Formats: sequence, C-alpha cells, structure tokens
Amino acid sequence: MHVLVVDDNRELADYAVKFLKVFANHTADVAVSAKEALELASEREYGAILTEFRLPHQDVGLNLAKSLRDQGFKGLIIGLVSITRTFTVEKMTEMGFNAILRKPILEKDMDILKMKPGTVLFEGDDLSYEKNKTPLR
Repeated sequence: MHVLVVDDNRELADYAVKFLKVFANHTADVAVSAKEALELASEREYGAILTEFRLPHQDVGLNLAKSLRDQGFKGLIIGLVSITRTFTVEKMTEMGFNAILRKPILEKDMDILKMKPGTVLFEGDDLSYEKNKTPLR
C-alpha cells in the first residue's frame, strides 16, 4: 500500500515513513502541510493517509480530513495525536476519520492499515472521549 504521512514536523514524518517500510512493507510520501497533503492526494493514489491533528491552518487536522473526503479521497484517514485529547466518535467520523492512533506509532498499530475503507475503529486505551460516548471496537 502507498501511504501519505502528513506532519508539520519533518523528522517525525520521516520516522513514520521508515517505520511503515520496515514494519508493514508500505511505501510512503510526506506532506508537511495540509495544503501539500491536498495537492499530493489529488495527484497520486493513496490507500491511507496518516495525519497529525495539530496542523497549522487546518483546525487541529479535522478540516484536512473533511477536505480530503470532499476532494473524493476514499481510502483510510488515520489521525495521529501526540497528547491525550477529548474527542467524540461522532465528530471524528463526521469529519472523515476512520481511526486515531497515539504517537509514536508502534509495530502493533500497523494492523490498522489492513482495515477496509469505510471501516471505523477508535481505540479507547490511549484516548479519552466525551462522557457517554463509547469508542467503537
């Protein structure tokens, strides 16, 4: 699978690319901004996009996922977070995300890339959700 990694920290993005190659045998491109991610996604075919939530100019990454879906992207969109934040599953799915992973990504996280597009999976172990919102699993 070819993956797009979106992170404004180039060093972390390059780490993710190496990790994807070593542990999942996936190829990957890097975008360091939401604008660059949208351009690459319109030019190339990606099976999944791993995106940092805290991207400048894209409302914590949420709007990037929505923009990608509006642009016609059908693959997996997986949000990467470096701190525990409060999210609602409904908001994440509404914006177009399939899953959230906590950074740094680990070898055990690679199975998430085997999900079929349209699948929604939110792990509750590392993330807190709004009261009365249950993670899907």
